[in-house]
Amino acid sequence: VMPLSPAVRAVRIVLMVLQCIMLVGTTIAIMFSVYMYSLLSIFGRSIILGLICIAAVVWFASFLGFCAAYYKNRSVLFVNFVLMVVLLGCSLLFTFLLLYVLMNIDSEQTRVQLHGEWQNSVADDPQSVCNLQNYMQCSGFNTSCVTITSEEGTSDCPSSCTTGNQIGYPCFLRIRAFVLDKFMLAAIAGFIVCGFV
Repeated sequence: VMPLSPAVRAVRIVLMVLQCIMLVGTTIAIMFSVYMYSLLSIFGRSIILGLICIAAVVWFASFLGFCAAYYKNRSVLFVNFVLMVVLLGCSLLFTFLLLYVLMNIDSEQTRVQLHGEWQNSVADDPQSVCNLQNYMQCSGFNTSCVTITSEEGTSDCPSSCTTGNQIGYPCFLRIRAFVLDKFMLAAIAGFIVCGFV
């Protein structure tokens, strides 16, 4: 076995230290994300699940990179490099999707698409929409369901949701406020992850 040159030894040590920092950082991120998952609504939970998946892949890649540097295994280093490039691409895609939604939340096309998704959810799973309305303290999509008196509901108001349908604040305004508030923070976190990768 040939001894490593001082420059290669220094690079190996720096790589191992960086991988350890990434392991600790992603472990903390996963634990914090799991804690936050229990506190958020359905919209926040989908973002948190994406962050947990990305953090888990970063943790695995960091562990793989540490092992490769420690054992001086070039093939594992190459696999780690490919994994990091794929992770960088996924992180950038996730971040740009968040920014796209953030920049287009007020467009008519986005509003129509969200309204269609809302109506599909009311038709397919009215109880989940009712739970969402109760959680977010809103009803309906563009207009509230306060004026709806029947148990059958409408295309925007779920059936058998007496308490949720009596809230006088439309849900689109709550969703818009959530997107403007949380998606910017998630996009910044995505850029930070891209910077680490």
